[in-house]
Amino acid sequence: MHNPSVAEQVAEYGDDDERLLAKDFKTRHVSMIAISGAIGTGLIIGSGIALSRGEMASFSPMDKAFSGYPARYIDPALGFAAGWNYFFKYAIVLSANLSALGVIIQYWRKDLNVAIFISVFLVVIIFVNWFKVDIYGELEFWCAAAKLVVLVICFLTCLVIAMWGVTNSQNDWLPILA
Repeated sequence: MHNPSVAEQVAEYGDDDERLLAKDFKTRHVSMIAISGAIGTGLIIGSGIALSRGEMASFSPMDKAFSGYPARYIDPALGFAAGWNYFFKYAIVLSANLSALGVIIQYWRKDLNVAIFISVFLVVIIFVNWFKVDIYGELEFWCAAAKLVVLVICFLTCLVIAMWGVTNSQNDWLPILA
């Protein structure tokens, strides 16, 4: 019995999947999404996961999500289960992020219910995902750029506070480099 190598399998399946992929992202969209995605929860772990997924996607591009890899190389049942796990992961993460966002905004507006913020941002997320991929890429690019600008501002603010302190009458601590 002949077991085809991975390269033979990619050659066999690659042509059909390649034609179905729409390549409307610009290089700056992909670069900014990668940078912004790496900066967040688990900087080291997140970048390692992104690199491993990027390696798989560049070696064997397909029009399916990451559940297509176990379906192709191991068993279709595993791909089916991985697809549902992937869906549930993001369904749960979306609701958790929306709840956290509602709680953060409610800090400033205690008179409004959290459900208002959750509903508004859920509608915005659904609306954005209806756009074509190039419009989504542009929006993601600018949101990622804003995230990086806020991160740099926070970093510089912390550096200024750590180096020179805050000017007030009760400055009873020494700067770091004193």
